[in-house]
Amino acid sequence: LYKVTFDEPVQPNQEIRFGIKVSYTHVLEPFPAKAPQVSRQFLRYHGNVYHFSPYFSQEMKTTLQLISNNVVSFTGGENVKQNNNKITYGPFHDIGPESYQPLECHYEYPRPILTVTELERDLQLSHWANVLQVEENYKLHHAGAELESHFSRLQHQLSRMVHGQTSVLKDLTFKFPPNTRDIYYRDDIGNVSTSRVQHQQDSTVLVITPRYPLFGGWNYTWFHGYNTDLDQFDRYSKQTGEYILKVNLVENVYDMAIDKVETRIILPEGVTNVQVHAPFELDSIEHKTHFTNFDSTGRHMVVLRKYNVVREHEQPILVSHLFRSFVVVCRLTRCSRSPTNTPPSACCKSPSWLPQVSLLSSCSAPSSLS
Repeated sequence: LYKVTFDEPVQPNQEIRFGIKVSYTHVLEPFPAKAPQVSRQFLRYHGNVYHFSPYFSQEMKTTLQLISNNVVSFTGGENVKQNNNKITYGPFHDIGPESYQPLECHYEYPRPILTVTELERDLQLSHWANVLQVEENYKLHHAGAELESHFSRLQHQLSRMVHGQTSVLKDLTFKFPPNTRDIYYRDDIGNVSTSRVQHQQDSTVLVITPRYPLFGGWNYTWFHGYNTDLDQFDRYSKQTGEYILKVNLVENVYDMAIDKVETRIILPEGVTNVQVHAPFELDSIEHKTHFTNFDSTGRHMVVLRKYNVVREHEQPILVSHLFRSFVVVCRLTRCSRSPTNTPPSACCKSPSWLPQVSLLSSCSAPSSLS
């Protein structure tokens, strides 16, 4: 059960109108489960004619809007109408609580059914260089109809004109910020050259072509990354003295379902008072320390995890943090060298010719990010 909280209490005899959007994953099954290499894909959906509700409903209507007009079969009955790719059940009146009537629909789906079994995102900030480094690791699974026989490269090349009517996946498109640069795309074998970048006015588009076409039941893993301007996402608040990072939990979801997302946000060294604000509930939030080259105390890393992710979760996460305008590094230098014939023990006692040294390294603050 899910609970909806209204801004104001509903008074007796008062009517209000509100909408609820629910996304279901892994509810479509290919039928038949196996098909020839060059063939149309059909799916079967099982559901409920009524909206499952614990309340009494005076009037109810259910509409199935499919991606294709090619409908093989669907559950019929009274008050059922079909108009091309739209099937309407109802309206029904005086529906009791938790009413259920089986619904089944068998239709054509000329697209791949993609599931990202695991997605890992690393976002690293650099205030001094004004750079946001992003790397994304994908584990992709095609959950569509599997091949009933072995794969034929020759048949695949000869039938490329009709691939748009099948479920084969040949390429993927990702949209990045407009000032994106240093883009790379690699998989488990190494660098993949079959990709192209398109620089548009409001975005940068990366189109990747895997080493092989993806059919039902097949998997593909890869990672890509890029650099972009940090000031597009990180803002300085003069009122609170904090920086506020605004980034999405996921990007470029489209029609994919993601079983698990882990987004790691690596903040600069010296950041304090880190707080995370999300528009939806996260499964876990962890605060860790991340070390990289030349770090002394380590960097604050926020690890966000979310399961069963869909396109509606492509919303911004706010990470507020304090970052001082200067960085102080103080090191106590014992000894870098010793005079001739001086035993090592004498050096450890800090002789008079080698004073204790405190290195103070200060940097001017970066300009406020508007």
